[in-house]
Amino acid sequence: GGGAPPSPGLYSQPQGNVRPSPTHYAQMAGGGGDVDQPLAEKFCALQVSGGPTGQNASFAPEALPRPTAEELDSPLRLETRDAAMEGPDLGQCHPKFMRMTVNAIPSTAAHKTKAGLPIGAIIQPMARVGNADVPVVNFGSTGVVRCRRCRTYINPFVGFLDGGRRWRCNVCSLVNDVPNEYFCELDADGMRRDRLERPELHL
Repeated sequence: GGGAPPSPGLYSQPQGNVRPSPTHYAQMAGGGGDVDQPLAEKFCALQVSGGPTGQNASFAPEALPRPTAEELDSPLRLETRDAAMEGPDLGQCHPKFMRMTVNAIPSTAAHKTKAGLPIGAIIQPMARVGNADVPVVNFGSTGVVRCRRCRTYINPFVGFLDGGRRWRCNVCSLVNDVPNEYFCELDADGMRRDRLERPELHL
C-alpha cells in the first residue's frame, strides 16, 4: 500500500528494565479501542483517595442525643388539646387498671389440677392512679368471710338477707350465715349501714 511508514519512536520498546506505564499503553492504542493490559497495570492506574477508612467521617457517635436520667424518671405527659391526639401504646397498663388474679400460671396440666387456682382478671378502667396505699381489710378474729361452697370472698356485689344475718353469694347463689362479729343492721334499701366503712363492701 501507499501508507506512510510508522514513526520509529512510536512503537519503540522501552529501554532497560523500565516498566511501561498505563499512559504508554494508551499512547500505543492511539486513543481508540481497548488494550489488554495486565491486572496489576489496571490497579496501578487507580487513584486511592486519602480520606479516612473504616468509618464515615461525617458520623460522630458522641454527637448523638442521649436521654438524661431526669428524662427517664419523669412521668409521660400528653397534650390533649388536639382532638386528633392519640396516646402511645406501651404494651401494658398500670396494674390498678387491669391485673391477673395469679402471678404465675402452672405450666402443666397436673400442676393446674393440683393447684386448682381460678384464673381471672380484675379490670378497673376508671381506677385512680396515685401513690396512696390500698386499704387493708381487717376482719378481726373472724377471719376473711367467704362462701362455704365456692370460697368466694365477700364483696360489694353480694346481697344480704334476714336483716343482715345472712348473705347470698353472687357467684354460686348459696346463702351463707354472717358471723356474729361481722354482723351489721341493714338500712331501708337493704344495704349494710357500715358499707362505706368497709373497703371490701364498696371498693
